[in-house]
Amino acid sequence: MNIVVLGDFHFLWEVVKCILLAFCSSSLSTGSLSFLKDLVDRKPLDGRGTNFNVLDEFLHHVHSASLTAALLTHLQMASTADDYRAEDSIEDIAKSFLRAFVWKKKQESTADDSIYSLSTSLLYHLMLYVDLRQSIRYKNGAAIIAHWRYWLPTLLGTGRSQYSSEAANLLANLASDWSEEMAALATNNRTVNLHGREGHGKPIDMLVEHYNKILKTVLKRSGGHLSCKHAKEVSLAIPLLDEARRFCRELFGTKQTVGHTSPSAEKDIRIMMDRLVQGNVFGVVPGRRLFLGSKFEDPVTKGFQKITEGKWLEQFLQKRNILECDADTQANTDDDVPDTDVLIDE
Repeated sequence: MNIVVLGDFHFLWEVVKCILLAFCSSSLSTGSLSFLKDLVDRKPLDGRGTNFNVLDEFLHHVHSASLTAALLTHLQMASTADDYRAEDSIEDIAKSFLRAFVWKKKQESTADDSIYSLSTSLLYHLMLYVDLRQSIRYKNGAAIIAHWRYWLPTLLGTGRSQYSSEAANLLANLASDWSEEMAALATNNRTVNLHGREGHGKPIDMLVEHYNKILKTVLKRSGGHLSCKHAKEVSLAIPLLDEARRFCRELFGTKQTVGHTSPSAEKDIRIMMDRLVQGNVFGVVPGRRLFLGSKFEDPVTKGFQKITEGKWLEQFLQKRNILECDADTQANTDDDVPDTDVLIDE
């Protein structure tokens, strides 16, 4: 029996697109991704999420800035240079912080503040995103599967029908259709570590994309000498060619970079953090709205409405057919190819 499981790199990329769809808003809406992008002049970013490498770096920077700004607000501190003098333990601070800005049920029931709602929801999704990245890096299959469950409402809430169906199908297979052995195989064999060092796990489908890129490059340069026999022989040598690439990179001291360089990262995070604190995005101000008076719609809430009121999950489980993907809106095109050299070597 063959197991067909969607790869976690493509899942990760889809998560990035969900975050963009839900939180870009207008550049004039304080705290939105468009606002923060313009603040640090990240021109390479685009709304379709075609450049994974640049977007991944940007989302990690926004995560650091948002988390710090929210913590400063929670501890009633003006800046990171201030001393925190209360006697609360780290565990108590962490619990109260999560209640205020991640679980936030009490605040949501009374707050009528779209800036606060957008900022706290963005922080929640960024924390999930960073945790998903870490789960992949440390080859934690059970945690990766848990993320498919956590992200299902957001996938539904942002209209990503194909991956919503993929997530529901995977979870249903693991829960009921596959044997315990098959489920364990699909859970624990999702990543690979090419470096042999802890924290360097990669999704298997990322490795496949990387090898495909090398194969296409070699075959393209074969010109008129390309034959089926030649293509088969080259495909068998792809791991050796990749090792030669890595060896030459280290030998000649070339270094892969993604968008911004590390010296600018700290500056960008500081600029975003200061502006978020200045805008009091993590403090409740009743009546605040996004640009042109629009209200923020939380993708998780929209997703759960589809599941409960719209009976989406119930209908899907009855049909169990994966929806076809609209090639214009949901499928990756040939232009949407990440710089796998950077991702594999990191």
